[in-house]
Amino acid sequence: MSYEHEPVSPFRGTPICAVRREEEVFIPKGDFVLRDGDRISITAEPNEVTRVFKKWGLLRKKVDDVMLVGGGLISYYLGRMLCGIGARVVIVEKDAARCRELCELLPDATIIGGDSTDHELLGEVGIQNMDGVVALTGSDEENIILGMYADSLGEARKVVVKVNNGNLVRLGERAGLESVLSPKHITANTIVRYVRGMSNSLDSNVEALHTFCSGQVEALEFSVGTQTEGVAGIPLKDLQLRRDLLLACIIRDGRPIIPGGTDVIRRGDHVLVVTTADGLNDITDILSK
Repeated sequence: MSYEHEPVSPFRGTPICAVRREEEVFIPKGDFVLRDGDRISITAEPNEVTRVFKKWGLLRKKVDDVMLVGGGLISYYLGRMLCGIGARVVIVEKDAARCRELCELLPDATIIGGDSTDHELLGEVGIQNMDGVVALTGSDEENIILGMYADSLGEARKVVVKVNNGNLVRLGERAGLESVLSPKHITANTIVRYVRGMSNSLDSNVEALHTFCSGQVEALEFSVGTQTEGVAGIPLKDLQLRRDLLLACIIRDGRPIIPGGTDVIRRGDHVLVVTTADGLNDITDILSK
């Protein structure tokens, strides 16, 4: 981002709920100042996201042509999904037998037999013309190098890189890659959500949980029940909230509210909280001790 020295919420109704700066993650307050190179996470209604991305110059054209490099299971399922929405898919796989399988499994995709490290081959099959490139080989290092190569061809395309070693996620990000995903981290995130969901029936009002910023930030959805002492009916500006969290959204009667200082939490609401803290189990845990 390049909004250095500007407020953390440059657009009304679009709060910035987390900022990652190199190795640190912040839950920004009103006095927080963005710096060039910060990575931000925002909360907004879907139509508002499009407007903000357009305002910030981040809105990209629809992805119509996608190259998947590596022909494993992820490529198959992703290729099937992309073909199902009408995208033109090219899969590059070096194993000839797997190429034949993919030809039968994905008749609407173009399957190319070749080595992903052969940049001349990738050029011949049109990597420079793709709207999206996804590196899905079995080698983390190969995927990162391929992602860097695809990214060097121009910023117009979306580049996604898969790594299995979580330690290499930050390496890929330092190399300038915007989307570096770890299947192990995604799986761990799903398990954590399941475990937290199981605990709901015992002593927690957490209905949903997601992690981001490499697992350093949690987004929790609380169901506001009867235990609301010191929280419900009080304007948010008068609540003594913890410094390490942000009330990102209130969902009332199925409608999202991006809260301001005069809004209040009511029984029956669902409240989305973004935090770097651990152990939040009830809506009252948002208050400073």
